[in-house]
Amino acid sequence: MREVRHLRVFLASPSDVLPERETVEQVISELNLTLPDSMGIHLELVSSDTHLIPDLGPDPQAIVNRQLGDDYDIFVGILWSRIGTATPRAESGTVEEFERAYCRWKDDPASVSVMFYFKEAGIVPSEVDLDQLSRVQRFRKSLEETALIATFLPVKELETHLRIHLTRQALARVKLRPSESQESSSRR
Repeated sequence: MREVRHLRVFLASPSDVLPERETVEQVISELNLTLPDSMGIHLELVSSDTHLIPDLGPDPQAIVNRQLGDDYDIFVGILWSRIGTATPRAESGTVEEFERAYCRWKDDPASVSVMFYFKEAGIVPSEVDLDQLSRVQRFRKSLEETALIATFLPVKELETHLRIHLTRQALARVKLRPSESQESSSRR
């Protein structure tokens, strides 16, 4: 029987991309129907939707950071028209979560894969928060200085991107980490 490697996928996004969050969960569920058998990989979604419990702390994002931690292999960020709520340490929870992943990557590029997606769909004029939108655009511009980002228009396009990108990232991450049998044989 094939050894199954478990990879954790951290999802960071504000509340204006709920259908996209659901799409990430759906794609991971679908990939888990085939990846364990065909490639020996299982993906676990780590997000505020799946792992948080009510708690107290210095601020809500500090609770999120403590409960979700930094023990994940792949970071997926999604933004559209809102950057989110500011934290004491960053422009928003999503930005703080990205910055934590980015710091890990800077310390050890093999420790985490980082993927960021931006929704390009129009926004209903009466629902536009110009401050939030301008903060998203500023963040995107700064991110594009050091990263290759992906964009999508309909949710179906994000679904396709995720299916391809998560599969490729998972395969690359499994290749980066030797299996336990290889590790134990190399110790002999």
